[in-house]
Amino acid sequence: MKRHLIRYKTKPERADENERLIKAVFEELRATNRRRAYAI
Repeated sequence: MKRHLIRYKTKPERADENERLIKAVFEELRATNRRRAYAI
């Protein structure tokens, strides 16, 4: 199994947008029952 580590920096003034996007990603993962490990 391949592993990927993805890092990125966010801008403080876009924190609300970033939070919304992260929540959407986790919701999609739950909806598709993908068994993967993610960390924020």
